[in-house]
Amino acid sequence: MGYHVTYQRVMVGGVRKDFEPVVQVDVGGQETLTLDNLEPYSKYKIRVAAKTSKGVGPYTPFTHGGKFALRNGRK
Repeated sequence: MGYHVTYQRVMVGGVRKDFEPVVQVDVGGQETLTLDNLEPYSKYKIRVAAKTSKGVGPYTPFTHGGKFALRNGRK
């Protein structure tokens, strides 16, 4: 029980990255997940699916997020 998350880096500094590996994370009974080790100045596509005793359900549509460096404590 829980959910399954996949994410993939798709852009670095405005340059598309078409062949980055897809990372898969199985999450147990947690309600939140922090994606660690994301690269700065990168954009990622992320999707989530519920996981039950019968397997992984349908995935959500992809959403996009990114990691950007902070300057002087500000974005």
